[in-house]
Amino acid sequence: MTVDEKERRRLTEESRKLEGKFDNLEAKEKEEFIRNLSIRDRLMRRVKTTKIPLKLKDDLGEFTIYSRLLTSGEREKTFHCNALLTQSQKEPEKYGEALHGFRDLAKDISITEGLEPDFWDSPDVSDDVIIGFVLNALAGTNAKTGEGIGSFRTQ
Repeated sequence: MTVDEKERRRLTEESRKLEGKFDNLEAKEKEEFIRNLSIRDRLMRRVKTTKIPLKLKDDLGEFTIYSRLLTSGEREKTFHCNALLTQSQKEPEKYGEALHGFRDLAKDISITEGLEPDFWDSPDVSDDVIIGFVLNALAGTNAKTGEGIGSFRTQ
């Protein structure tokens, strides 16, 4: 695990804790909490707390799992894994590398209770769920990026 991955996981866990604390604060405490956050904290919080839904269906009906926004580095890694997946049609050994990358990404971006990192490492999880989950996060991040660009205004 690289230093960036460790830092990303630490920030993800920290964000989960902060999100829960924030939800339980009273209005006055929320104002104080927000005043104490730096701009960097708020930008990172936005990445970690924006939920991207993925609707799935099984024999019991429809259900939803959630990811957070992807960082720039995670988007780049997603594109790389997707390219490996495409290449694996001619070079089957690349499939394992692509799937490993998708699993690592899913572990980092999953914010659904009960889908802890060890879930995504399980050989029992279907590849289409892992790959679809990450690619859905990419599509959702791209959509949110478009919305976000429109919200920036000069003062």
